[in-house]
Amino acid sequence: MSLRAQLDMTIYIAQFIMPLWFMMEVAFRIIKLFADKVDPFSLHNVLWSSLIVSAAVGLGFFMLIRYSLRRYDDLPRLQALKEAFITTVYFLIIWFPMEIYICGKILFRKKDMNWGKTAHGLVKEERQRIIDEINKKLQKLQSKLQEVLR
Repeated sequence: MSLRAQLDMTIYIAQFIMPLWFMMEVAFRIIKLFADKVDPFSLHNVLWSSLIVSAAVGLGFFMLIRYSLRRYDDLPRLQALKEAFITTVYFLIIWFPMEIYICGKILFRKKDMNWGKTAHGLVKEERQRIIDEINKKLQKLQSKLQEVLR
């Protein structure tokens, strides 16, 4: 598998794992808080791995957005930084609740959705029109070739 495919698969899987990872850390922290009577604000013996990984993902997302805005939209540096920051914060705020909601919806709700079939590629009418145009061009070429050969 190519490096690009591996990275794409890693990010795809991480978008579902990260919210669950974060929620498990929060649940463990709450359980530990009530079970051990630990100071809630102490940094001693605390799980923060999901927040650190989320910050790393956010930093990467920020850098990619900033690069894209500078390169493809020709935005000034300051405006690109501002828009990339706002988008990254929005992404990180919305991402966890949305993924948890979607996973819960898929797992626990009644499956009454009617999924319509998505047409991938060309639909039959378009395909037939293209074939007809190609056949007309071939007939014209054949007639010209016959004229030249005579």
